[in-house]
Amino acid sequence: MEARRKKKTSISLTIASLIDVVFLLLIFFMLSSEFVRERAIDVDLPESGAAETVNKENAVIFLKKDGTVNFQGTQLKYNELENAIRKYFGDKGNTGVTVKAHRKSALDDVVMVISSAKKAGATGVSIAAENEK
Repeated sequence: MEARRKKKTSISLTIASLIDVVFLLLIFFMLSSEFVRERAIDVDLPESGAAETVNKENAVIFLKKDGTVNFQGTQLKYNELENAIRKYFGDKGNTGVTVKAHRKSALDDVVMVISSAKKAGATGVSIAAENEK
């Protein structure tokens, strides 16, 4: 007598629906996640047609219209700024500084901030601007 052979059923897994679920989860988490926002002082930046993106690791100095200087969330006087920048560079490896000055701030104030940054050891100083609209 001949032995009956069992039919082998091929098992297949349709992964098309799994891929759809993965993409839906990816989109959900991308839309529901919070993006890191930079702490900022309300400064009306000047516009420039040649504005470029700079390193986000730079130390940011805010210069308000009235000449007030903010560095790392604290309001400083000009004579305190150099020491604060030097201390910040001691903690970090990066020595870049970005100055975000109000469009109506005095040029003397901007020059004093840049000078303080250079004296503190900043190797790169950039001035923030908005792209022209």
